Amino acid sequence: MPIHEGCLLDVNLVLADAGVTAQDINEAMRAAAQQLPGIVSVVEDPVVSSDVIGNPHSLVFDIKGTIKAGDNIIKTLSWYENLGHAARLLDVVRLYAQLDLQQEAA
Repeated sequence: MPIHEGCLLDVNLVLADAGVTAQDINEAMRAAAQQLPGIVSVVEDPVVSSDVIGNPHSLVFDIKGTIKAGDNIIKTLSWYENLGHAARLLDVVRLYAQLDLQQEAA
């Protein structure tokens, strides 16, 4: 049973292209949220761990947490709650069940 807990994912991207900005990363994540609704979301306001408790998204991208550090490093912050992880596990189980049904029908 998943325990409700807000978790932080702190990622430092080391990019070959020094021209990539924090805004570029934020725009890419906004696009990802549109392409993957229910899996990825973006928040524009400051976030703390308790803000994501009960949020079913696998990734809650923190726009305010994106900063450029030096020429080639961009730091990002994202959040998730165990509920979002459990939801993706259920998606995998459903996918395998569909594959089993297709294989049985063949």
